[in-house]
Amino acid sequence: MLGLFKGQKSEPESEEIKRLLQVGADAQERGAFDAALDAYQRGLERSRQNMYRQTEQVFLNSIGAVFAEQQRFDEAQTYFEQALDLAQRLEIPVLIARSQNNLGELHAARQEWAEAQTHHQRALDTARPTGDAATIILALENLARDYMEQDNPSYAVHLLKEAVTVAQAGQNLYLGTGALGRLGEATIAVGDRIAGRKLVEQALRLSQQIGRNRLTLRWLQRLAEMDVEDRQYQSALQYYQQVEELAHRIGTQSPDFFMKLALNLSDVYIHTGQYDQARSQAERAMLHAMQRADAVTIAKVSGLLGLALQGLNQHAEAAAKLKEALGHYADGTLTDEAEQPRLLLALGRSQQRSGDTEGALQTYQQVLDRANENPQRRAEALQLIAAVHQARYEREEALKLYQEAQRLFESAGETHRVARVLCDIGSTHRAKGDFNAALTDFENALRLLTNIEDRVTRGLVLANAAVIYTEMGETDTARSFFDQSITIARELKDRFAESVRLGNLGRLYMGTGNYTLGVETLEKAIGMSRDLDDPLLLALQTANLGWLYYLKNDTDTAFNLLKQALLHVEKAASIQWQSFVKACLGMVVLRQGDTTQAQILLQEALTEATTAHDLENTVRAQVYLASCYLAQNNPDAAEPLALEAETSARRMVFRKGQADALRVLGDIYRHRHQSDHAQGYYREAQRLYQMIQDPTSQQVAAVL
Repeated sequence: MLGLFKGQKSEPESEEIKRLLQVGADAQERGAFDAALDAYQRGLERSRQNMYRQTEQVFLNSIGAVFAEQQRFDEAQTYFEQALDLAQRLEIPVLIARSQNNLGELHAARQEWAEAQTHHQRALDTARPTGDAATIILALENLARDYMEQDNPSYAVHLLKEAVTVAQAGQNLYLGTGALGRLGEATIAVGDRIAGRKLVEQALRLSQQIGRNRLTLRWLQRLAEMDVEDRQYQSALQYYQQVEELAHRIGTQSPDFFMKLALNLSDVYIHTGQYDQARSQAERAMLHAMQRADAVTIAKVSGLLGLALQGLNQHAEAAAKLKEALGHYADGTLTDEAEQPRLLLALGRSQQRSGDTEGALQTYQQVLDRANENPQRRAEALQLIAAVHQARYEREEALKLYQEAQRLFESAGETHRVARVLCDIGSTHRAKGDFNAALTDFENALRLLTNIEDRVTRGLVLANAAVIYTEMGETDTARSFFDQSITIARELKDRFAESVRLGNLGRLYMGTGNYTLGVETLEKAIGMSRDLDDPLLLALQTANLGWLYYLKNDTDTAFNLLKQALLHVEKAASIQWQSFVKACLGMVVLRQGDTTQAQILLQEALTEATTAHDLENTVRAQVYLASCYLAQNNPDAAEPLALEAETSARRMVFRKGQADALRVLGDIYRHRHQSDHAQGYYREAQRLYQMIQDPTSQQVAAVL
């Protein structure tokens, strides 16, 4: 800038003009356009008064640039043409080239790429003979962008390689970092993502090294976008967080910049399961959008808020926001056809969780109707429709749909999605009583996750595998998987997942006789579930805690807890888990000596488990009812129940259920004074109890 005033006499005046130019540039950078225009206009007047023709030309270009940013294109063109005319009269090629470049950028802002290319080519042709590296590189970069926008990234690569060469010839890191990063972007556009990413990463390091903050922000955002495209959401989040920290530190970014950044952060937080943060960023974006009266962003934020609220299990509020966002497709505010199915699927999930099953199915059908060209969205819809059938205990239909979704995800290369649907298939196999098939499903899901970084899915798979390992007696593996999955939930701040996994871990501690840790873990889970206001989680965790106290022979505490659990499960309206709670409560009542009431509860539990086609709870209810009949001195009624339970549990590889059935059979034959038969059943029960590290083995040993 100092060269513009060389040979001019009025030092105070030239200093004031320089000051106004800097004030305007600073204001323009932070989006304060009125302040920028005021400074530039005053600078223009002083330049004209003092006959500073070169600074007059600079101010004309600067005013045009502000108008262009405000999309006041006609006014911008007037000033850019005046600047070009003055540069031509001054016969200064560098200024001519820069004015041509500005006119090119004006056409680019209007997306008039052929016209932009014409002006940028003129700028380059004018600049090359001058040897002015900055002007040459600027023209090359802009011309390359024009070719990129006209689907010719190969020629853009050619131009940007020249720009890098010019910068390297002058050993100019300042100019080189921009050209290098843009070369990376163009290289990505021609299909070489690996080489392109390396160039962008190199440009990022250079821009950080020399303090080019605007470029640093650009390359950080580009790398974040690439990670989102590659579904590397944790890495993308780290880049966006660096963007946010740097933007706040330099303090010159516009509200529009922070609005778009908040949108991106909200979306990535949703993908990483950090729903509180996702909601917070969406609300920030909404504030900026409302200040700008930006209808499109307001509509987008409604969708993000709906997704975040769904992740927080606030399904009624989520459905309202998602419907609001989807309404903006109907009125034309939103047009992104790739995002619409995502919002529809989310709406269906919230409808389903709120009990509106028919509404959910209708919403999922909308996705299927639109998904002929998008196999991934079709697979997601099939997976969710399968979940509806699973909830209705229509497990064969659910399996068929899950397996079709799995096939589509595999064809699309959606490895993490395949892992998730395998979890659903495994849970369905478990509910059907096929524990071996379920274990295979979960182990296959774990293998798929070996080479991908998706902590949300990994936590889900580990937690599901831990449950089946618990049921099959692989307690050490189960404990390790629970610990890992809980750690992931805490890192992701997913309190719902953490509560579920803590509850299941507490149940494992209970089953292995570690009652102190069991109580501590279950109480922690119950506290979290109470905060989440989730009646089903409260029912299951409270029932497990009640059963733990039953095992500790504290019948009164067990009874009170199980009565609470029954109230919670009735609120949750789950026949399947109502069966579980009633079975546990029936055994407590039996120990209290009320065999009649115990029989009523246990028969209801068996009926409900059968209705839900839940073999695991059916086995449990059969064993407990057999114990009740034996307490009523009716071994003939007890025996067929215990035998059926043992056969089912053995077929399922449900070792705990099989051991309990064998123990009751031992009790039945001891009651009949047939000690040889009783001893055989007790010995097999003890073997299984020892296998699963259940302290009941010691009680059986005492009988033996």
